[in-house]
Amino acid sequence: MTKPAGFQCKQFFVAHEQCAMKVGTDSLILGSIAEPVHARRILDIGTGSGLLALMMAQKSDANCTVDAVELDERAALQAETNFAQSPWAERLCVKREDIAHFEPDARYDLIISNPPYFAGTDDRTRAYETMDEQRKLARLEHGLRIEDFFRHCARLLAGEGSVYCVYPHQRHNDVVNAASDAGLFVDQRWDVHNKADSLPKVSVYRLSAMASFTQIHSLTIRNEDNSYTDEFKTLCQAFYLNF
Repeated sequence: MTKPAGFQCKQFFVAHEQCAMKVGTDSLILGSIAEPVHARRILDIGTGSGLLALMMAQKSDANCTVDAVELDERAALQAETNFAQSPWAERLCVKREDIAHFEPDARYDLIISNPPYFAGTDDRTRAYETMDEQRKLARLEHGLRIEDFFRHCARLLAGEGSVYCVYPHQRHNDVVNAASDAGLFVDQRWDVHNKADSLPKVSVYRLSAMASFTQIHSLTIRNEDNSYTDEFKTLCQAFYLNF
């Protein structure tokens, strides 16, 4: 999916066109869907340049803190710069470490992540042949397997907390099975379509430790004339200057 223009927080992403971790539609949708109501502690796993952490800081109460874990040093430095230039600098903190070794003082009310997507390279394309190592680590699952991701979420999540994440729609069974093995269950799912007649490319998930019936929603980004749909505008309007 392409990056929409006019993101309201773009001034906090210094020279983001030159950053390895660019702003993407998947993260913008994920951050717009996630609801940090009553959250006092939020964790962004694999923050990259800090987009999701910034969105959570913007949406949460003034007494909520947001920790952003990032293993890659260059991305962590970019996130620190972006956080420092935002209105929520005092509530945002970058943790430069591997999530596997991250041991916070307390658990989190909300965990959000746009985790590594793919189990391996796609033989049908040459995309990964020219991808630098930092981008590969972010996009491929070698850095954080889906099973490990949910295991760490379960370890770090407060008893009544929620996890929000996004995965390719085709990996739905992997998400459900890996989450269940970790003691987490999908209570809401949003299937994201580029257009109404297209198959969903990604799904956004909300999970918790409480087993329940899954509510399934559908989100369409564009109309047939390629303009943004009203539902997409309504969802993301807090983060777009043009909406």
